Amino acid sequence: EGLEISLEANPESLTVPGRAADLKALGITRLSIGAQSFDEARLRLIGRPHTAAGAEKAIHAAQQAGFDNIGLDLIRGLPGSGRLAAHTRASWLRELHRAVMLAPQHISTYCLTLEPGTPLAQAADTLRFPTEATQTAMYHEGAAFLESEGFPQYEVSNFARPGFTCRHNQGYWRGVDYLGLGPGAVSTLDGIRRANPPDFGLWRAACLNGDASGETETLGCETLALERLMLGLRTVEGVDIPVWEALSGRSFATTHGTLAHALEVAGMVIISADRLAPTRQGLAVADAIVERFVR
Repeated sequence: EGLEISLEANPESLTVPGRAADLKALGITRLSIGAQSFDEARLRLIGRPHTAAGAEKAIHAAQQAGFDNIGLDLIRGLPGSGRLAAHTRASWLRELHRAVMLAPQHISTYCLTLEPGTPLAQAADTLRFPTEATQTAMYHEGAAFLESEGFPQYEVSNFARPGFTCRHNQGYWRGVDYLGLGPGAVSTLDGIRRANPPDFGLWRAACLNGDASGETETLGCETLALERLMLGLRTVEGVDIPVWEALSGRSFATTHGTLAHALEVAGMVIISADRLAPTRQGLAVADAIVERFVR
C-alpha cells in the first residue's frame, strides 16, 4: 500500500499514442520526464532528439492519462555556440517559469556535466559556457524562484510541491531499501547493492533466463556511515548524527567537530544536538563540503 513506482521517461517516448495510458495501467505511479530545456536551439546543441513542443506534449499526455505525480528534469549552465548565447540568469529563469506553468509536482535542476567521450564534451573547445559567478547566481535565483512558486527545495537539485518529494531519492539519502528495474538500474536490499547490466541486450537476456546476476556489493557499516554523511550533506534535512555515530562507532564531535564548527561559522551549515544540516549557501557548494569531510 502506498508503493511509489517511479519511471524515467524521455519526452519522445511519451508522445507515442497510448504510451502514457499504458504506463498508467501497468501501475506506474510517478513519471520523471527529461525535458532538459525548453529552448529549441539549446536542445539541438546538446543533441536531444525531442523539441520543446514535444516536451510539453509529453507532459500533457501524462496528465491526460491520469498521472498526478510528474517530475521535470532541467539542465542549467547550458553553453552557447555561434549566435546562440550561453545560459544567462534571465534565460534560466524563463526556462523555470515555463516549467512551472506546465503544472508538474516536482522539478529537478541539474548543472551541466560534460561526460568524457560524448559529442558535447568533444566540442567543448568550440562552445561558450556561463561563468562560475553566473552559474552560482543561476543556482540561488532559480532556487528562490521555485520556492516562491510553491516548490520547496529538499536536496541540492530537487524541488517539490508539499507531499510530492521523490521517495526513491529519499531512499538513497536515508539508507532505505529500494528496488531498481531495467538496464543499468541499481537496487539496495537487505544490505546488498546490486547493479543490473547496463547493456539492454544483456539485461533482457538475464531477465528471460531468470538470471539475477549483476554487480553486487555488500554494504558494511563503514560504507553506510560514509554514504549517510555524503548524501545527507546534499539534503535540506542534513545528516542524522546519532545514526551516523551508530553506524560508524565513532563520536561525531570528536571526528568532525572542528570542521563542522568552522563551516557553521562560515554560514555553510547549521548544527543542532542531533543533526548537521547545510544552509542554502552550503547546498550550493555541497560537493566541496563533502570533500572536506571525507579526506
